[in-house]
Amino acid sequence: MQRFADSVKKTSSILCVGLDPPVVSNPRKRLSRILPSHFGSLTARHVKSIIHKTRPHAAAFKVNLAFYLARGAKGIDLLLRVRDWTGDTPLILDGKFNDIDNTLEGYATFAASAGATAVTGSPYMGEDFSPFIAKGIPVFVLGTTTNNPDVQGLQLVSDAGTLARHVALKVSDRPADYGLVVGHDAASMRELCPETWFLSPGLGAQGKKETEILRGLRPDGLGLLVNASRSIWTAMDPAAAAQKIATSLVHSRMG
Repeated sequence: MQRFADSVKKTSSILCVGLDPPVVSNPRKRLSRILPSHFGSLTARHVKSIIHKTRPHAAAFKVNLAFYLARGAKGIDLLLRVRDWTGDTPLILDGKFNDIDNTLEGYATFAASAGATAVTGSPYMGEDFSPFIAKGIPVFVLGTTTNNPDVQGLQLVSDAGTLARHVALKVSDRPADYGLVVGHDAASMRELCPETWFLSPGLGAQGKKETEILRGLRPDGLGLLVNASRSIWTAMDPAAAAQKIATSLVHSRMG
């Protein structure tokens, strides 16, 4: 997680810019023909432009794998180009990975070949993410998410309370290897995980308030990446949109 700390200090920002190009699909066509070639080219140019314009304000970038897989081979090629375009800015590959050991090894190998700095992982198929850790790729484990499915709030017969709190406690003692996705209850999650890095979705199009998200900050002003995607992707001026969000987060941190 040190790369995220270094990037936050370098940019004076905790903004994570989501690079999620929307997909317009026609289910009656084959996957390879979902998007015309000229549209794919326009998408690549727009992604590259977003990266170039927002990089000064981005502590990290995040790609949701779904938007790239939907484009077939072109999408994988675009994903690899994204890694080149983002340069030394950390890149999170959002795939919610997990499975049995040999399958997880395949996911980890793919993440490494795609140049991922970190990935997201689902804890509900097990807690062993060692194939990623062995490759130097930390995992942001799903804790609480913005859509708040019922499973997160299940009460356990243990001191942990909810399932989400149980997951948080599991990752809290390895802050170099594991982060936590925190879509709500940031303050209580921070109490459980004083050193852990949080990846917090929901700002912008999903309607989460800065004040709620920023409760996940550590006392040293680090430990939190705030993701925004659609509000920047659809902006007339992505650079201005990213700067506005990053500046607002900084002012709120200071306040």
